[in-house]
Amino acid sequence: MKLIGVCGSPRKEGNTEIALENVLTAAQDQGVETEFVALRDYDVRGCTACLKCRETKDGTCKGREDGLDEVFRKVYKAQGLVVGSPVYFGSATPESLAFLQRLGYVARGMDENPMEGKIGAGVAVARRGGQNFTVAELEMSFGPLKMIRAGSIYWPMGFGAKQGDIRQDEEGMKTMGELGRNMAEMIKKLGR
Repeated sequence: MKLIGVCGSPRKEGNTEIALENVLTAAQDQGVETEFVALRDYDVRGCTACLKCRETKDGTCKGREDGLDEVFRKVYKAQGLVVGSPVYFGSATPESLAFLQRLGYVARGMDENPMEGKIGAGVAVARRGGQNFTVAELEMSFGPLKMIRAGSIYWPMGFGAKQGDIRQDEEGMKTMGELGRNMAEMIKKLGR
């Protein structure tokens, strides 16, 4: 049983990464294996609508060779996916959205959708506002992928401007921990 955390922040050790690590640590404490993936380590770009993934149906993106196929394979094998993004000008980062859109397009083009039944959640961090919209934006693809959305004690969002500020957001950090525990429990109950 595994939960993958995908971080769409370009900042290393930034607030979004800290939030995701809190989710993953809580899941790990419940006996679920976790893995952190930073999109900043890839040259992530949007879908080109080449439709080659619909021809091959092998779960890979033929329009871009940026390493995301490696991430897709990890996500397909895992039972859960949590995606985190900082709020940039009221929205998720372009890398976060490109990852989710391409993942969704490729997965839905396969004969059997590898995302169906997986547990999913979005996490957003901002200096001031926009987290609710960003969480909704991140989770938008979960429905068409037939994923199951995990919840927490509040919306999975945090506040922080400077690196590490989120650690001062006690409610946000508590919410992230509870999200990780809930995801782990859901993964274990489904037993996939």
